[in-house]
Amino acid sequence: MLEHSDLQAIRDIMKEEIGRSENLVQDIIKTEIGGSENLLKDIIKTEIGRSENLLKDIIKTEIGRSENLLKDIIKTEIGRSENLLKDIIKTEIGRSENLVLNEVDRVQENLETKMEQLKRNMDELTQYYRTVKLDHENNALFLQMIQEIKKEVNELKMKIA
Repeated sequence: MLEHSDLQAIRDIMKEEIGRSENLVQDIIKTEIGGSENLLKDIIKTEIGRSENLLKDIIKTEIGRSENLLKDIIKTEIGRSENLLKDIIKTEIGRSENLVLNEVDRVQENLETKMEQLKRNMDELTQYYRTVKLDHENNALFLQMIQEIKKEVNELKMKIA
C-alpha cells in the first residue's frame, strides 16, 4: 500500500518528468513544427489527468482494502477477547461456586454437630427435669405421709390421754 508521502513523491517526480518532456517537446515543436504545439499540450494534459485518475483509483482501492483488512482483524481480535473473557469468567464463577458450596458444607457440618450437642443437652435436661420432678413428687408424698402420721400420732395421743 502506498503512503501519502510516496504518492506525493511520485506526483513530484511525474511533474518533473512532465515538465522536462514539455520543455523538450516545446523546443522540438518550436524548431520543427509550430502548429503541433497545441496538440502535444492536449495530449500531455490528457495523460496527466489519466495518470492522476489512475493513481486516485489505486489509492482508493488500497485504502478500502486496508480498511476492510483492519475491520476483519479487529472483529477477529474482539471475538477472541470476548471468548477468552467468557472462559475466564466461567472458570472464576465455577471456582467461586465451589468455594461457596464447600463453605456451606462446612457450616452445615458445624450446625449438625451443634444440633447433636444441643439434642444431647436437651435430653440431659429432660432427664434432669424428670429426676427433679420425681424427687419433688416423692418429697411431697413423704411430707403428706409425715403429716398423716403426725395426725395419727396426735389422734393416738388424744386417745391415750
